[in-house]
Amino acid sequence: MVLLLGISFAAEVITFDNNWARNPLFNVISETPTGIQVVFSMHEMVIEEQLIDGVPMKSFGVPTVSIPDEGAPNLTGISRYIAIPQGAQAIITILDSRTEVYHNVEVAPAPNIPRDGDDAPLRYVKDMEIYGRNAYYPSSPVRLSKAMEMRGVDIVLLGVMPFQYNPVTKELIVYKDIRVKVDFIGGNGHFGEDRLRSRFWEPILQSHLLNYNSLPHVDFYAPERIQARDGYEYIIIVPDDALFEAWADTIKVWRKLQGISCEVYTLTEIGGSS
Repeated sequence: MVLLLGISFAAEVITFDNNWARNPLFNVISETPTGIQVVFSMHEMVIEEQLIDGVPMKSFGVPTVSIPDEGAPNLTGISRYIAIPQGAQAIITILDSRTEVYHNVEVAPAPNIPRDGDDAPLRYVKDMEIYGRNAYYPSSPVRLSKAMEMRGVDIVLLGVMPFQYNPVTKELIVYKDIRVKVDFIGGNGHFGEDRLRSRFWEPILQSHLLNYNSLPHVDFYAPERIQARDGYEYIIIVPDDALFEAWADTIKVWRKLQGISCEVYTLTEIGGSS
């Protein structure tokens, strides 16, 4: 284990031209029930210079918030979720890439993440399982997580770290563009559990899923959808008084028009705790 103390003193932003995609980072080229094709374009690269134990080193990353593994080369990436059909497996393939190679580069190790209230200087401890090996880290610039769920939708996390560093040869490969495809193997071809779709959750799915458009359209205001729900999203409790019940019914109708399942109960109906 090598313990190093470091000070950051400069940062530089490198801009790349002629990228394959108009937008930075993730661009969906095509999406179908059997897969998705994505182009990752790094329009800008951030280089931070650091003086660690008297040795000039650098960290590289995309302009996003990312935390590398402690002790690994300080290279940052970014991830996005992809919806997959129910019961399917996802397999990723790199179709093409555009790279640039930097030689004689000293990439700093990622520092520790201090606890709240810990004011001690950051520690830079090289993971010698990585730094002592004549191999590129990471082994691939892209990876997929295991399948998980988000509000009934089967998903995987597509991670892109557009760098590979060999700490022995000090060679850094920078991926300016990567074209990948993710194939969905097996499953029933349907994305998500329809009964769990909610207009309150839909903005979250839309902002997090690269292939949100693959999810089936749901009419959240359809009467049959509201009436078919088990339980209610909104309950109104009123005294045993016809006037209160009438006003509660007015609110109930309004909530149902908003697509919210609703019911009115009196104090007698819900009972007490004694």
